[in-house]
Amino acid sequence: MKLSWNIPRRLYPGKARKKHWKEQFFYEKGTMLNNGIPLTELLVLSPDPWDRELYRAILQGETLSQGLSRLPDFLPREITMVRLAEETGNLAHTFLLIHDRLKEEREMASKIFSVLTYPALLVAAALGFLLASLYLFLPLMNELLLSMGVEYPLLQQLHGFSRQVPPGVLLPLLAVILGAGGRRLASPERLLRRLLGSQWGLYLEAQQMEGLHELLRAGVDILSAFEVLGKEGFPVKGVVTSIRNGVGLREAYRAEGASETLLACLFLGEETGNLPEALSTYLLLQKFRFQERIRKRSALVEPGAILLLGILITALSALLLLPMLEAYEGL
Repeated sequence: MKLSWNIPRRLYPGKARKKHWKEQFFYEKGTMLNNGIPLTELLVLSPDPWDRELYRAILQGETLSQGLSRLPDFLPREITMVRLAEETGNLAHTFLLIHDRLKEEREMASKIFSVLTYPALLVAAALGFLLASLYLFLPLMNELLLSMGVEYPLLQQLHGFSRQVPPGVLLPLLAVILGAGGRRLASPERLLRRLLGSQWGLYLEAQQMEGLHELLRAGVDILSAFEVLGKEGFPVKGVVTSIRNGVGLREAYRAEGASETLLACLFLGEETGNLPEALSTYLLLQKFRFQERIRKRSALVEPGAILLLGILITALSALLLLPMLEAYEGL
């Protein structure tokens, strides 16, 4: 049965914040707490206005998790983990645990964008060559052929187009089109979905298991963990209903169409009584498969862009040279 789970809604910092503000927040606070510096001192000494806001919330009698829940950037699982860490006194470990996951997500997105940078430059070079040919080379070639008494219909049509649509009109139009397309492709989720292809459903499954693994490691019980994942948008209602009816976790996920790899790891976790360790094994296997898939798919992007540039240059070269050869043959 093919999975059809939807990607959960991600919450990212607003424009006024740094791109990786949340990752830096958890790393700095976790490291300083490990060194024995109290959290209130970290917040009051920070120049960041959101740290000051958290400090004021704590002074007013709120807990850190309550203060974080007022900010739009933090996922329900992160707030839940911080709340449990406040109760157990293990904030530093929890902060660094959350930071590791955020760092891994950032590195994945960075790797995807770096793979596509060179093909994007090739496409930009192809467009530049096309525009230069349309407004510089083709008109000169057309006038030269006309002076030799040779008419080339396609060349004349392109020359007419360049006269009717000046660069001042075409360039802004291309900028708008490329900008809209770039914004659509700039989403790491869209790029990842295209690279993973048929494995996208398995990736969503792994995302849910990563959230479950993170919550279980933090000490959250399994039903509370599923409740938190449900708030993040993961479809866990069917699994929770099955568990409440006395069905084992493995059978509950079998009914949801989970992969055989996940079912095997859940069976191992139920047999050993160490579900977090079994989920850790599952995540290691799946991440290796996803990385291999991305590597193989991305390896085809660069040759494809080079091929596109080669076809464009060949076509324009033929358009420029063939009429000239015909003209010389007629002399």
